[in-house]
Amino acid sequence: MVPALDKHLAREPHVISTSIRPITGSVVIHYEAHAVDAPQLLSRLQMTVAKLEPCVFSAPLSIDHAGLPRGQSDLAGSLRRGIVSVLAISAFTFFYLWRRFVRKAFLPSSWLVTGTLLGGSNLFYRAFSDLRQQKLLTANTFLSAAVLLALTTGEAVAALEVIWIQELGQLLEDYIQDRSRRSIRKLFLLSPSSAFVIVNGVEVETPITRIQVGDILSVRATERIPVDGEVVQGQAQVDEAHITGRAEPELRSQGDKVFAGTTLQQGQLQIKAQQVGEATYLAQVARMVEEALAGRTMVEKQADKLASRLALIGVGASAATFLFTGNVVKTLAVQLALASPCATVLAASTAVTAALANAAGNRVLIKGGPYFESFASIDCICFDKTGTLTDNLPVVKGVIPRTADIAPERILGIAAAAQQRNIHPIARSLVQSVPRKDWPVGNVAMSATILGRGVKTQIGENYFIVGNPALMQDEAVDIDDLKTMAERLAGEGCSIIYVAQNGQVLGMIGLKYDIKPNAAMFVAQLRREGITALHLISGDAQSVVAQTARDLNLTQLRGDMMPEDKAAHVVDLVASGYKVAVVGDGINDAPALAQAHIGIAIGAGGAQAAIEAADIALMDGELDRILFIRHLSRQTLRIIAQNHWFAVTTDLISAMLAITGIFSPLLSGVAHIFHTMTICANSSRLLSFRPKNVAAGISESPPRLKVDQREKISFQPPIGLQEHPGPEGLLTDKS
Repeated sequence: MVPALDKHLAREPHVISTSIRPITGSVVIHYEAHAVDAPQLLSRLQMTVAKLEPCVFSAPLSIDHAGLPRGQSDLAGSLRRGIVSVLAISAFTFFYLWRRFVRKAFLPSSWLVTGTLLGGSNLFYRAFSDLRQQKLLTANTFLSAAVLLALTTGEAVAALEVIWIQELGQLLEDYIQDRSRRSIRKLFLLSPSSAFVIVNGVEVETPITRIQVGDILSVRATERIPVDGEVVQGQAQVDEAHITGRAEPELRSQGDKVFAGTTLQQGQLQIKAQQVGEATYLAQVARMVEEALAGRTMVEKQADKLASRLALIGVGASAATFLFTGNVVKTLAVQLALASPCATVLAASTAVTAALANAAGNRVLIKGGPYFESFASIDCICFDKTGTLTDNLPVVKGVIPRTADIAPERILGIAAAAQQRNIHPIARSLVQSVPRKDWPVGNVAMSATILGRGVKTQIGENYFIVGNPALMQDEAVDIDDLKTMAERLAGEGCSIIYVAQNGQVLGMIGLKYDIKPNAAMFVAQLRREGITALHLISGDAQSVVAQTARDLNLTQLRGDMMPEDKAAHVVDLVASGYKVAVVGDGINDAPALAQAHIGIAIGAGGAQAAIEAADIALMDGELDRILFIRHLSRQTLRIIAQNHWFAVTTDLISAMLAITGIFSPLLSGVAHIFHTMTICANSSRLLSFRPKNVAAGISESPPRLKVDQREKISFQPPIGLQEHPGPEGLLTDKS
């Protein structure tokens, strides 16, 4: 299917280039906008696709075909052909040398010419493909011409040397590209080929390609989960390190979300499939990586231009050498030295690929090399608050009853019971932290969620309202008795919710998002690195945002922001000349992420809209990974500069030695392989790069403080109240 599509698009007039990506099922077409009717082009393409037999990918997801240099799509096949070619040429050369120097017998010239032509078949094929597809004279074309010239002038041995050196160099290029992808490939070869689907109470083994949304799957200990879904029955410890980055397994039970590619360590689950195949989170991550590998950075494009210029200089130098000396051997030596500037091309591509592999191996997914490359120049970062600099769920910091005879446990129990069906983080925190024994007794007769305000519910004979001051005002509930304490809690950065029963307020609860343990050190490190424009932008109340800013020593902050306000703030910063990065994890962050130079979605549990809008996605919530990417970006640019300097210098030295006759074609080839290997080795250092000041943070998830180890809010409870040993900061009646 892919060759047929490629052939069809090649016949389309005014189409500049195409990129067909089987793994993601996408086609990228670059065309001349003034000369092409896009709807008609798409219509013709759809008609062509309809005539083709579709391909079914039943193998586990991988990225073996993604973004290879030279435009080829089968790196594994290229490696195999390269190994076979090099071994065959080596064997033939050994046979020739054995005959020549051991048996003292010359090999018939027809044998030598035939062996050279067969050994150069890969080179000739690449030259023909370059002429047919790119319509350009490339290094493969010039080397093929030089080999044929050598054969016609009786220099078959020199031609054989050239072919052996070229094939060995090509094999090294393929090897370094494959090695750089291995660490990425391990991330995605996680889905099993089959799974057990429950049909009429019986577990039936089913190929993964036949599983549909809504199927109930049975997964046992040591097995991988094949789909994204919701647990409907069972309890198990699930290793989610590939998704969330957390080293410790997570306890998953009924109602919890699970991801494809994660592993059950203990227990058994029945899971209702919600996303299957290419719709799973793991598949979307693979799509991001393929797009990143397929894209080309500015430094790679500059390397291509430099290589083209060196190739032209090499052709000119080779022609001049042949014209002035008439020596084919010297000409081939110069040709090998300059007209095949593989090292110059690899200087950038191997470094970028190795860096992307390192990032993916450390659970950082970069959608394209250009974003990664430009991250080193960022001088302004805007942070969302909740889930980015703070934990995802708030903790109870204070409970204030209206009168002393109302137990704080009762207030918490009512709040939890009323919000048991609400998915808001505050509701989830209360439901998880308050024991069921404290919930009011009775069936939930009615429950209504008012977006942005709270919940109204009827439990038994009682009518409860749980929400913010705006909801209390709408329901005519008097909260003036709690106003002073509410202001004090708000001043400490707490969000306030009130609890009312049958129209009378019972009390209020103060909740606060704890700042992540390493957030303050992270902000301080950014300042030390010269990023002083650090903005905190949030939809939370201004007082809550201000307290978080004080805790982190941030001076530029804005609260009560809608999604469009965040986006407008980023636009203003960009217009002021800043290179802006935005870090967020929620749906309301998506517009701002899209407006920034670099958008960073933090946490695999983040909203899909934020991940889609972002340019870089962190699979966990560790802020240190942002520093890691910045350092990796800078190190990559340094490595590329080193590679370019070394490649150009050694190419020119080899050419001068070849022109003077000091270097034979064999020595020029050996020099070519030497500096290619040196550049590949230098780029490979990026695979294991770890900046010293954040190495601990990226090698494993930093230890989390227990609840009772975190610094409590500096709040003095009113007379008659003391801290309760239950949920953190819970206040209860002394009596």
